[in-house]
Amino acid sequence: MHKFVVYPTRELEDDYSSNLHLIMTIVVAATFVFMIVTFLVYDWFAQSRNSKVVETAAPANGNLASTFPKNVQDEYFEKIALAEEKKQMKPHLTARRRNSSPS
Repeated sequence: MHKFVVYPTRELEDDYSSNLHLIMTIVVAATFVFMIVTFLVYDWFAQSRNSKVVETAAPANGNLASTFPKNVQDEYFEKIALAEEKKQMKPHLTARRRNSSPS
């Protein structure tokens, strides 16, 4: 039995070897790092905004609690929640109407 072994020349090997795999790995890793940093910055801004909202709303809630009985407070907060739900649903409804209306 004979064995035939072929080896590339150094010139042919150099033509096909590159650092592309290393470059692509760095690009993918940098992309993930960028996405993680972006998410963390967004999370920090969202927490900051929410804490400001809570700080502003807490005194208003205290004034409401001292002025009105509990059932009036509950009704007020329920109306606010319903209005907020309607505001969030409105863009979806108008988009559906536009898409379903005959042209």
